Amino acid sequence: MSATPALLDLYRATHYDVRMPGGKRVTLRIGDQIPRALLDWAKDARSLVIVSASNPESRALPVVENRQRMRALLDRLSVSRKQILAGVGHIPGQGWRESFLVIAGIAIQEADLLAVEFGQNATVVADGHSHVARLRIY
Repeated sequence: MSATPALLDLYRATHYDVRMPGGKRVTLRIGDQIPRALLDWAKDARSLVIVSASNPESRALPVVENRQRMRALLDRLSVSRKQILAGVGHIPGQGWRESFLVIAGIAIQEADLLAVEFGQNATVVADGHSHVARLRIY
């Protein structure tokens, strides 16, 4: 499925809730500044990228299959020794939820490869200059 205007609207409406070390949660929104706690966690990383392996091409998969796909993504990243946090995307008032990983310091090109490998239509990216969350569409 390509990223249709309706799908892009859903991505923009999504709240990207990230579990910080110590249990605190912060929320990213497309077009907004990255929360200070997340920037502090990432330290001097040039980029932050949100990548999921769930629901490839925005097709809903069973929970068990999405968990397996997320484990495969985490396993793939574990050799890189990147800083990683877990999170969940949701749209308030709707039942949809999707797990994702926040990766600090990953090259955008590497994140692009992961997104394509795991069948994703988009990632959420913030570079070290603007600190604004933006969609990157595939």
